Amino acid sequence: MMSWLMLAVLALFPLVEAMPTFHINLDLPPAERFHEVTARFRQDQLAVLAQMKQVLKEKFAEDEVQQWVAALKAHVPEEEEFKEEIAGIAKDLAKGHASEELYDQILLFNAVYELQFTNDCSGILAADVAGTVIHGRNLDFHFLYKMPDGNEHNFPDLAFNAIFWRQGKQLLMAPSFALFNGIHTGMRFDGWSFEQNTRFTNDHKLNLEELKRGGRLFGWTVRHYMQTIPDYKTALEKMSRSHWAAPQYFIMAGAGPFEGAVIAQDRGTGKSLADTPEIQHISKEAGVWNIVQTNDDSNKKADDPRRPLAQMMLRRQHQEDVSTSFMWRDIVSPELRNDMTVFTWVGVPKTHYWFTALRNESIPTDAFEPKALNQGRGKVVGATKWARQALLQTE
Repeated sequence: MMSWLMLAVLALFPLVEAMPTFHINLDLPPAERFHEVTARFRQDQLAVLAQMKQVLKEKFAEDEVQQWVAALKAHVPEEEEFKEEIAGIAKDLAKGHASEELYDQILLFNAVYELQFTNDCSGILAADVAGTVIHGRNLDFHFLYKMPDGNEHNFPDLAFNAIFWRQGKQLLMAPSFALFNGIHTGMRFDGWSFEQNTRFTNDHKLNLEELKRGGRLFGWTVRHYMQTIPDYKTALEKMSRSHWAAPQYFIMAGAGPFEGAVIAQDRGTGKSLADTPEIQHISKEAGVWNIVQTNDDSNKKADDPRRPLAQMMLRRQHQEDVSTSFMWRDIVSPELRNDMTVFTWVGVPKTHYWFTALRNESIPTDAFEPKALNQGRGKVVGATKWARQALLQTE
């Protein structure tokens, strides 16, 4: 007989595939790591690349596109592993044949932010009274592309969760999109979480010039850091001092007490503009237990209502109530979630909790807390299928 718990879970999550989860083995040669992802999303990948090629043709001079490709191909030791992965993806899409054209297109796809394609996003950091920081994030993006059957798809059709393994252990997880092998959202287990948001001083022409001067794409650089830096403090220091091709916001949480910060990053290295906000920190001593970051500078008037409305909402709430359910309630509130939201993600570096929900999926409850599942240290609760399986194995 099925237990009441099993029935409840099945009611919450129908036995259909939602946002799939793939395991990326970092011990494999780079060109072999994304075989399964490419096979699963083959038609969508070819369709979105075709649409992006058309948009670039309409909005960019051909010479500028070629400059971008040349700059992205420049040898950077920390990026070569990721470029080998892209070569493998391009070969898989070309059915086993090397394709320079597909390789170039996927390189450009990985510079989608620096090419100024991105839309709004929002994030919240909130610390409970013990200092455990919970990270909530909405990724907003709208880019329609036409499939061979004439139907229009959007970025939710490319979305998946990636769990990266090394030497038989889960190292990090990242909600991602097929073709994109950097990290825009993710968490290193026992370490730190990350979110990148658009800053509207973003300008693709200035970004290209900075790229030529050694500025880096955020996606590949953050993935390199997440694979090599185990702790929040070192990661925060590195992120704030690196040379970036584009201005942006970095939202980070750590596994230690009250570890959380937002960096308003200028183009180039460090804080180069006088009116750029200082790094915002979660702080027990200062009484700062939450931070909201959308797409405008915290020391200036908001560009839209999301940040002030979310801050007003949090002022009516209490730190004693902070939990993953608290975060889910706030991060999907009308103040922050919108029609362009591709997915919502919540992560807790200290407990390894994470969950990703596409905009049309059900939102989890505290039943998905690792402690409620009797999950031991090192176990991970994740996307719909994973959480459901964990629950069904719990009596």
